[in-house]
Amino acid sequence: MLLSQEFLNSQKEKLLADKTRIEEELKSIADPTANPEDFNSRFENLGDDVDANALEVTNYEQSLAVEQDLEAMLHKINQALAAISLGNYGQCESGDEIEMARLKVIPWATTCIKHSQ
Repeated sequence: MLLSQEFLNSQKEKLLADKTRIEEELKSIADPTANPEDFNSRFENLGDDVDANALEVTNYEQSLAVEQDLEAMLHKINQALAAISLGNYGQCESGDEIEMARLKVIPWATTCIKHSQ
């Protein structure tokens, strides 16, 4: 299956919009590092008593989990954008073609339906 330039352009626009949204979400809970796909969660100082300290740790743990999920998604999006640039977008990691319907729903997909399970 040869993907049309129109489809590739549409996918690129979706991926870039998702990338911007994810980077903004990351910046709301973490600080960027020198690596554009890596962020450091912020640790809030809410006070010195036991309750404040417990809340600080809980908030940090939650932010860290969200940060890691968003970083993983950002990495997948960057891989998909690179694949578009290299001309191999839509190729499954196992060598098959990824279904167009799957790419429309998950533009950063790296596997076809058969190999995703």
